[in-house]
Amino acid sequence: MPLSLYMLWLVAYYGIGLIIARWVFIDARARSWLAFRIRPVWWAVICVIDPALGILAYWLIHYSRLVPRIPGSNNTLERTNEG
Repeated sequence: MPLSLYMLWLVAYYGIGLIIARWVFIDARARSWLAFRIRPVWWAVICVIDPALGILAYWLIHYSRLVPRIPGSNNTLERTNEG
Protein backbone atom coordinates (compact mmCIF):
# COMPACT_ATOMS: atom_id res chain seq x y z
CA MET A 1 0.00 0.00 0.00
CA PRO A 2 2.70 2.61 0.81
CA LEU A 3 4.39 1.92 -2.54
CA SER A 4 1.18 2.71 -4.41
CA LEU A 5 0.81 6.00 -2.51
CA TYR A 6 4.38 6.86 -3.37
CA MET A 7 3.77 6.10 -7.05
CA LEU A 8 0.60 8.19 -7.01
CA TRP A 9 2.53 11.07 -5.45
CA LEU A 10 5.28 10.79 -8.10
CA VAL A 11 2.76 10.76 -10.95
CA ALA A 12 0.97 13.80 -9.50
CA TYR A 13 4.24 15.66 -8.83
CA TYR A 14 5.63 15.17 -12.32
CA GLY A 15 2.20 15.68 -13.90
CA ILE A 16 2.06 19.08 -12.27
CA GLY A 17 5.67 19.54 -13.39
CA LEU A 18 4.62 19.08 -17.01
CA ILE A 19 1.92 21.73 -16.60
CA ILE A 20 4.39 24.11 -14.95
CA ALA A 21 6.98 23.40 -17.67
CA ARG A 22 4.46 24.28 -20.37
CA TRP A 23 3.61 27.57 -18.65
CA VAL A 24 7.29 28.43 -18.15
CA PHE A 25 8.07 27.61 -21.79
CA ILE A 26 5.27 29.85 -23.08
CA ASP A 27 6.25 32.67 -20.71
CA ALA A 28 9.96 32.41 -21.53
CA ARG A 29 9.26 32.53 -25.28
CA ALA A 30 7.30 35.77 -24.81
CA ARG A 31 10.26 37.53 -23.18
CA SER A 32 12.54 39.92 -25.00
CA TRP A 33 15.48 38.85 -22.79
CA LEU A 34 16.43 35.78 -20.80
CA ALA A 35 18.59 35.68 -17.71
CA PHE A 36 21.87 33.80 -18.12
CA ARG A 37 20.89 33.21 -21.78
CA ILE A 38 18.97 30.09 -20.80
CA ARG A 39 16.63 29.22 -23.66
CA PRO A 40 12.93 28.53 -23.02
CA VAL A 41 13.38 24.82 -23.76
CA TRP A 42 15.97 24.49 -21.00
CA TRP A 43 13.74 26.30 -18.49
CA ALA A 44 11.02 23.79 -19.34
CA VAL A 45 13.42 20.85 -18.93
CA ILE A 46 14.49 22.15 -15.52
CA CYS A 47 10.82 22.38 -14.49
CA VAL A 48 10.12 18.82 -15.67
CA ILE A 49 13.13 17.38 -13.83
CA ASP A 50 12.33 19.19 -10.57
CA PRO A 51 9.10 21.24 -10.71
CA ALA A 52 9.45 22.90 -7.30
CA LEU A 53 13.05 24.01 -7.83
CA GLY A 54 12.45 24.95 -11.47
CA ILE A 55 9.48 27.23 -10.85
CA LEU A 56 11.19 28.81 -7.85
CA ALA A 57 14.35 29.57 -9.84
CA TYR A 58 12.36 30.91 -12.80
CA TRP A 59 10.27 33.15 -10.55
CA LEU A 60 13.32 34.47 -8.68
CA ILE A 61 15.15 35.34 -11.86
CA HIS A 62 12.25 36.77 -13.87
CA TYR A 63 9.57 38.03 -11.48
CA SER A 64 11.11 38.87 -8.12
CA ARG A 65 13.03 41.98 -7.12
CA LEU A 66 16.07 40.50 -8.84
CA VAL A 67 14.65 41.65 -12.19
CA PRO A 68 16.86 44.44 -13.56
CA ARG A 69 15.32 47.90 -13.49
CA ILE A 70 15.65 50.59 -16.14
CA PRO A 71 17.52 53.58 -14.60
CA GLY A 72 15.30 56.62 -14.02
CA SER A 73 12.10 54.64 -14.54
CA ASN A 74 9.68 52.49 -12.61
CA ASN A 75 9.61 50.00 -15.49
CA THR A 76 11.32 46.66 -15.39
CA LEU A 77 12.78 44.71 -18.26
CA GLU A 78 9.85 42.34 -18.29
CA ARG A 79 8.44 41.60 -21.70
CA THR A 80 7.42 43.45 -24.79
CA ASN A 81 4.23 43.15 -26.81
CA GLU A 82 6.15 43.37 -30.04
CA GLY A 83 6.84 40.24 -32.04
